Amino acid sequence: FLLSFKVLFCSTMADWLGVVVVVSIFLVMAGFSCTVDLPKFFSYIKKPRGILIGLISQYVICPLTAYSICRILNISSLHSMAFIVMGSCPGGTLSNFWCWFFGADLELSIAMTSSSSLLSFAFLSMNCIIYIPLVADSSMKVDYVSLTISVAALICGVMCGLCVSAVTSADSKKACASWCVKLRVKSALVCVGAFCMIMTLCLGAYENTLVSSVPVYRLPVEIYIGALMFNVVSWIFTFTISYFIVQLNNNQCITVCIECANQNIGLCIAVILLTMHGDDGEIAVGVPMLYGVVNAVMILFFGTLCRICGFIQNNDDDKIQKYANSGFSKLCPCLSLQAVSTDDC
Repeated sequence: FLLSFKVLFCSTMADWLGVVVVVSIFLVMAGFSCTVDLPKFFSYIKKPRGILIGLISQYVICPLTAYSICRILNISSLHSMAFIVMGSCPGGTLSNFWCWFFGADLELSIAMTSSSSLLSFAFLSMNCIIYIPLVADSSMKVDYVSLTISVAALICGVMCGLCVSAVTSADSKKACASWCVKLRVKSALVCVGAFCMIMTLCLGAYENTLVSSVPVYRLPVEIYIGALMFNVVSWIFTFTISYFIVQLNNNQCITVCIECANQNIGLCIAVILLTMHGDDGEIAVGVPMLYGVVNAVMILFFGTLCRICGFIQNNDDDKIQKYANSGFSKLCPCLSLQAVSTDDC
């Protein structure tokens, strides 16, 4: 209902991009959620060690890091506000894609994304109230309609995907299970989700490079440095906590790192566009777009390194083939057939 209401008032390219992002969030989350192992997914909900690390990182460390970077680099007030909104957002759906692609722990990633998104109502508002007045005036407010729509789309997508996973599982005895298998509902949902994610990224790049009056490549160099620093701090903190202190296994450790470094760029863009008007919104939205690019490059680099070195482990068995069916295994069979041990790296 809320999404239909907003469609009626779409008047600019940015407004339509916001609607496309919301629909894509639903389809992407449904596509990845339908591939999870349900018992493993619910086990992470019952024993949320990784989830708690993610919540502390995303809602305590990341906002503080964003504020500190803005002060250290003397970033302008408008860009600082965008930095803090981005640092206060929950985990994004792209983290689920990267965990699937590298054969990490997709169930943990989706559980972390869902949990942080559900709590974003309180923590996003709280961090904006705390940090934004320190870098700018207090006129900016969180648009709860956009936040509600984005979180609802994410949760509904997860629920839809989990239902498909339950119906199409080998143990399912429901009458519709055979029809879902025959129609390849799961495969179709994964393909649609992947297509929507790619389309959203292309539209975002088009909006912020060709249409926007202030394209991303014209951002000050401080923004580039800040985006890199934010990623590095997030990776170092989460890897230290999850691997050395909590001692999660390798795949869970990489999943936590990817999840905590990958902010919900779509939600951040929606909040910025709906709370800043005119040129301010177009200028500020370049920050999350640039961060998304830097974050993708870093995840691609470290994820590839972890697969080649064997840090991401092959935990496949007769029922679960997540490692073998990962995007990395399909695209790089020569690198993933036999990963060398970590000691040899």
